[in-house]
Amino acid sequence: MRLLPTPKLSSIRDIAIIAFALTLVDGGLMFAQYGGGVAREFRDTDDAMRLVLARDLLHGRGWFDQLVTRIDPPDGVFFHWSRLVDGGLAAAMWLAGRFLSSTNAELVVRIVWPMLWVFPAVMAALVIARNLGTRSAVVIGAVLMAIELQLYRQFRPGRIDHHNIQITFALIAMAVATVRDLRPRMAAVAGFASGLGLAVGLEALPFQAIIGASFALRLAIDRTQARAIGAYGIALSAASAGFYVLQTPSSRWGMSFCDAMAINLVASLCVAGLGITGIAALSARWPSAWRWSSLALVGLAVTATYLFIEPICIHGPFAAVDPRLQQIFFDRIQELQSWTTVFAQNQPVATHSMTAMVMALLSAICLWWRNRLGIAETLALVVLTVACVTAFRFERMEDYSFWFGFPILAAGLSYVAQRWLDDRMLPVVLMSVVLSPIVVGGVLAIHFNYRSKEAGAVRGVSLSCNDVASYAHLAHLPPGLVLADFNLGSLILADTPHDIVSAPYHRMSKQILAAYDALNANSARAESAVRHLRAGYIVDCSTTPDTSQNGLLTTLRSGMTPPWLTRLSGRGEAIEIWRVNPLLPHSGR
Repeated sequence: MRLLPTPKLSSIRDIAIIAFALTLVDGGLMFAQYGGGVAREFRDTDDAMRLVLARDLLHGRGWFDQLVTRIDPPDGVFFHWSRLVDGGLAAAMWLAGRFLSSTNAELVVRIVWPMLWVFPAVMAALVIARNLGTRSAVVIGAVLMAIELQLYRQFRPGRIDHHNIQITFALIAMAVATVRDLRPRMAAVAGFASGLGLAVGLEALPFQAIIGASFALRLAIDRTQARAIGAYGIALSAASAGFYVLQTPSSRWGMSFCDAMAINLVASLCVAGLGITGIAALSARWPSAWRWSSLALVGLAVTATYLFIEPICIHGPFAAVDPRLQQIFFDRIQELQSWTTVFAQNQPVATHSMTAMVMALLSAICLWWRNRLGIAETLALVVLTVACVTAFRFERMEDYSFWFGFPILAAGLSYVAQRWLDDRMLPVVLMSVVLSPIVVGGVLAIHFNYRSKEAGAVRGVSLSCNDVASYAHLAHLPPGLVLADFNLGSLILADTPHDIVSAPYHRMSKQILAAYDALNANSARAESAVRHLRAGYIVDCSTTPDTSQNGLLTTLRSGMTPPWLTRLSGRGEAIEIWRVNPLLPHSGR
């Protein structure tokens, strides 16, 4: 029997159809697995905080009023997250509210919003596979992405934070950058995607910088690409400046930061975009040496601009954070843990992730070796290497190693299919399944008898602490200021009418340290520390780590209640509550 050949799926229309089918299949699987739990719990504290910000917009808070007064009142905390995401969620909730109750509208948006980004992400990934591989690359990529549900962990129902959007726009820019025959309209899409992606958040900044450098490299090598590269530069500058102005209060336009789009980054992106555009306009009259030297000067100017405006940013996005937060805060954030820590917690998952990274890196090396002068292959190798290195250091960067890695792996396997399988459909599909990281990693995990030690832990908070029902008692108490572990802060804001002292965000170092000191205080000074914060309640979830070192929190967990507190929760409740008793006029305290 003659086996059918693998169809050549190279047109954007074909890829869009496959991406849509994958969106329906994997979206349906994710909905079946996670959709039912969206109403019951927040899988991540960031999703709870994002919902709070979107609700504020719906309830009348101004677009540029990003002061969250329910954290550390009355001063509040200015939130640096992208207003574009808040606005998108609020608009979607408003639209759904035209047909549903506000509660159901919110629920529908929390389920649907993250899955809306699956289609453009998958489509961009398949385009990358097509650009780097042979005839069967798209089919192999589709098979890999159909069975690897771990790929979509930032796109699951309820995941309304910004990670999925940043991944999507990084993939779009990468897809355009790997196109062989670059056209101005496509290049402009890449510039726009880079500017918008960075306006949403800076996680993908290293990758967007490498992609931008690849466009400059194209211009240095081939002057016929000048018109397209110029379009990229203009789009990058316009999108960066435009979205910055759109989401930033005018009073903060001159401020510089290391952890969000600010004047230092916007100025650097404009220097990069306009510099590339200027060189592209003059490239017809310039020899190759002049183009190379001019682009090098632009690169130096970009770096100098960024560091001149804010020199401390040379130390990274957390450069301005109080160093005391390392043990108190950063060491307890799951997404900031290293691969070795993740492996100690969940060996099968870590093995799967490492298997995927190694296989994709080997594929990238082989692709580059086949065409060592190819910009697309060089870009793929550099981007994936950076993604894997950063993923080894920070668990949250693993998603980039997956999303960049799977299309590169598909492209590499397509050459295997071409040479040894003659691109026959059935053998190609079987090879894609057998050599998928989930199968290879699963075999390794079984062989070495790897086990999971902390199933269900999310960012230092157990799932019982994330349940909406756990906060029902607290929600019915008169509103007040709640002192709790910082990891509970966002959940309390989302599930109750209360204010909070701190939340799990690095810009709140003062509030996090104040809450930590109060919960860590010994019996002699605990009351004065808590009253100094003006807290009305103390809240605890016993499955969060006790960092109090025999302080107030340890005392409360031992079952002892100091006389200045009244226990309000019953035994066995996941969320335990104590009311701070009012001072008596004659107390003398």
